[in-house]
Amino acid sequence: MTDPTTSRQYSIKVGKKAFIFAFIIILVLMIVSGILTRVIPAGRYERVSFEERELVVPGSYAEIDPPEYPIWRWATAPVEVLFAPGNVTVITIEALSKTEWQGIFGVK
Repeated sequence: MTDPTTSRQYSIKVGKKAFIFAFIIILVLMIVSGILTRVIPAGRYERVSFEERELVVPGSYAEIDPPEYPIWRWATAPVEVLFAPGNVTVITIEALSKTEWQGIFGVK
């Protein structure tokens, strides 16, 4: 038995079934979201600047032409999110999941 004060190794053991199940869930969510982007009409609100903030004008929603994304982009979307400008939140979550913060959230 190791002394917890000298050894601080945290790990998560994921079985093969759990990994496959998680992969299937993510794949289904990607397909459903891709279908919804084609079914739900695209739209936009007018925005105004007020005291250094951008606000939405109530009642200004208007439908616009949807972007014509090819279906293969559904598969590349997760990678595009990671390398997109302004992805600080995603990278922060990834970094925290691999650090000492795991112990705070009860993951060992």
